Amino acid sequence: PSILGDARPVATGTEVALPQLHLTVRGGLSWNTVGDMSRSASTGVSIGLSRGFYFDAARTFGTDRSRKGWAVGFRLTL
Repeated sequence: PSILGDARPVATGTEVALPQLHLTVRGGLSWNTVGDMSRSASTGVSIGLSRGFYFDAARTFGTDRSRKGWAVGFRLTL
């Protein structure tokens, strides 16, 4: 459960890497399998700033209020 009601999401998605541009784009769909059966879609991007250091951004939107929003961050991989 969440503060907005019962939630049990199922999701699927895909991503495409464009290494020559240091770019990865992604998208996906999810839906709640209990309660109001709300749905969401998401998009995102990762940009390689330097070897092992990335900027990530994503947006989720749709009728599922518990999953709606933005995410941004930096990621370091070793």
